[in-house]
Amino acid sequence: MEGARLPGSGRTALSVGAIINASFDLYRRQARGAWATVTLIVVPAQILVWLMIRVSLSHAQARNGTIYTSGSTALPTVAVALLGFLSAVLTIGALSRLLVEEYTGQHTTWQDSVGYASTHLFPLVMLAIVSGVLLTIGYILFIVPGVFLTVAWCAAVTVLMYEPTTPVQALRRSWELVKGHWWMTFGALLVGLVIVFGISFLVGLILGAAASSSSVNVVLILSGISRAVAAILAYPLVAAIAVVLYVNLRAEKEGPLQTEVAVPPSGPITRY
Repeated sequence: MEGARLPGSGRTALSVGAIINASFDLYRRQARGAWATVTLIVVPAQILVWLMIRVSLSHAQARNGTIYTSGSTALPTVAVALLGFLSAVLTIGALSRLLVEEYTGQHTTWQDSVGYASTHLFPLVMLAIVSGVLLTIGYILFIVPGVFLTVAWCAAVTVLMYEPTTPVQALRRSWELVKGHWWMTFGALLVGLVIVFGISFLVGLILGAAASSSSVNVVLILSGISRAVAAILAYPLVAAIAVVLYVNLRAEKEGPLQTEVAVPPSGPITRY
């Protein structure tokens, strides 16, 4: 079976630049599939969000892009948060499956990836809940523990989508892979975070001016479009960075997979 590895022993130290470049290359190769994946999940979710908010704000008014209402918004707020959480969890899971299959040379379809993530929705939700609770505690405790765990667990979703494991085991597995490469991983994630914030800021800036309306419908629709477009552009990059980190950290510690496409620090990939 044809495969690829890092030149030499496959244990060459990785760099932030190599990880980011490989992530963008992976994004480019599966852009259509990744965008279709996010669109299929996020757009219907945003439509449901609009419907729930619009029904709950039947007597609301908008001024300069801000919606005012005298009624209670507790129930729709909880429903919208829950729907957003589930759609984000499913989307990242499906993207992770799609991109790790592409990166390891197995070339699955985005439809299969969405189906696979759907059948693993409960483990994905449990992983998000467990990690979310622990990260919240970590950030409350002087922030540093939260940052450390965020980096240490960055590959957990990819592990869950690629290896036969449980949510807790996926967190432990990601920790073990990142160990010894924390600062490199932190650097790659930081660059990715800056890019994602940049994308979200630009999308919000473009649509923000149009959303400064006195129409409740216009404000809600443009806000939903802004969230959907930002997710379509940014989610695949987040998943791509996590996948590239997972595959190459695994290659660094355990040797390359037979079908693995790892990041060469310089020169072409050696195929054998």
